[in-house]
Amino acid sequence: MKRTGIAGENRSKGKVITERLYLKPDGQAVRKRTGNEDVDILNTTLYLAGEQESVPFAVETVTKLPRKGAFALLRQDQTLQGWPGTSYRALDCRSEPPRLRIVSSGGETSRDSVLVRWPVYTEEMLFTYLRALPQRAGYREEVWFQDWGGEGRIALKPQFATISVRSKAPKIRDLDSWYITVDRDDGHRSEFWVSATGLHPIVVALLADGTEWSLQSISRKKYW
Repeated sequence: MKRTGIAGENRSKGKVITERLYLKPDGQAVRKRTGNEDVDILNTTLYLAGEQESVPFAVETVTKLPRKGAFALLRQDQTLQGWPGTSYRALDCRSEPPRLRIVSSGGETSRDSVLVRWPVYTEEMLFTYLRALPQRAGYREEVWFQDWGGEGRIALKPQFATISVRSKAPKIRDLDSWYITVDRDDGHRSEFWVSATGLHPIVVALLADGTEWSLQSISRKKYW
């Protein structure tokens, strides 16, 4: 992953891990079903660590999406460790309306807010969600998009966005890919190239804030 900062380009290593789990009513994720109310989910962890402006940081974001029915975000948790402190954000979309909580030891004010739209989409959940989109030119979805934001500038009101499958792209890293865009009402666009074969990983992602993700390797372990 790379992003451009004041001192120039910063490079970091990231990892995306997706596994099948069950979400219990109390919010715990477990490997085996414990009751009829447990929800079969895809649990995705997006982890990155590195330096920005010579300051170390680490971010871990966990998204939970149902494996069956409407493929909408159930919950997203994010922990950021770096200057000026540690912050934790929890977006719970199972409650009506969705609820966002922020606790911080640094630059952000503690908040407990409700969101006005459902379902809610986030940039982090797209790393799993876009892999399941129909791969055909012209396919579109109109969604409400939650801008997770940076330190001290999180937007609490989701904005309108359009997800579009544009066209098949030339080979990227020897993989045939589909070009997908996410256009938000504020004029910002995120771009994704999703592999047309295999596990449909995201080969390249150019996010609205200028961050670029590029696939280096992929592996699959035998399911438990």
